Amino acid sequence: MPGVWLYARFLLSNGIWRHAVRGRTIRPNQSSRTLNMVKILKEKSKKPVAVRVDAVPAFASLVLVLAWSCAALLLIHVLLTVMHYKLVDLPWLIRELFDVDEEESVPTWFSSMILFIAASYLAYISFIKRRAMDSHASSWFFLSCGFLFLSIDEVAGFHEAINSVMDASWAIPGAFLALLLLLGFARLLKSLPGRIGRGFVAAGAIYVGGAIGVELATEPFLYNDELDTLAYNLWTVVEEGMEMGGVILFLHVLNRYAGQFLKPEVHL
Repeated sequence: MPGVWLYARFLLSNGIWRHAVRGRTIRPNQSSRTLNMVKILKEKSKKPVAVRVDAVPAFASLVLVLAWSCAALLLIHVLLTVMHYKLVDLPWLIRELFDVDEEESVPTWFSSMILFIAASYLAYISFIKRRAMDSHASSWFFLSCGFLFLSIDEVAGFHEAINSVMDASWAIPGAFLALLLLLGFARLLKSLPGRIGRGFVAAGAIYVGGAIGVELATEPFLYNDELDTLAYNLWTVVEEGMEMGGVILFLHVLNRYAGQFLKPEVHL
C-alpha cells in the first residue's frame, strides 16, 4: 500500500504517534525514532501496524505559538505601564497600541483572533459529529456560535453597551448567563472523557474568572475615578491574561480531544 505508507510517513514526520502491534503500545518521544520503529515493526510483524494520532501536530504548534504570543503581549503592557507611571510620560499612541484594556489595540485583536480560531475548530468538530450522526452535534455547533459571538464582541464591545442601559455592571447578568450556559452544556460535558471534560471546565473557569470575577473586583477603580492609575492598569493584565489564557487552554484541550477521538487509525 504505497499510497497509505507515504501518507503515514508525512503524518509521522509531524507529530508524536502511538503504534499498536499485537496489542503492544509504544510511544517514542521523537518523530524520527517513531518512523524507524514503524518501519521495523512493519517488516518483522506479519500483522498490520495500526497508527493513530494523539493530537493534531500542526495545531499543537500553533497553540504553543499563541501561548508565547499572549505572554509577550502581557509583558509589553506591563513594561509600558510601569515606564509610563514610574519613569517617563509615554505618548498615548504607544500605550494604546499595546494596552490590553483598549478596544483598538494589538492585544484586543489577538483576543478576538484566538476566539475566532476556537469557533472555527468547534465548527469543524460539529461538522464531523453531524456526519457521524452524533447526538451532541448540535451542542458543538451552538458552542461554536458562542465563541464566534465572543470574538465579535471582543472588538465591537456589545457587553459594554449594557452599562448604558442599566446602573449595575454588565458582569452581574454575565455571571448568570455563564451559569445558564454551564447547565445547558452539562450533557455535552458529561459525554466527554474525564480529562477532556475537566480541561474544558478549567478553561471556562479561568476565562469567566477573568472576564467577570476580576471585572467586578476592579469596579471600585471606576467609582473612585482611578482608572488612570498604575494599580488599575496592572489589574487589567490579570483580567485579560486570564481571558486569553483560558481560551488558549481550551484550544489545547480541544486539540487533544480532536486528535484522540476524531482521527481514524491508519493501518500499514
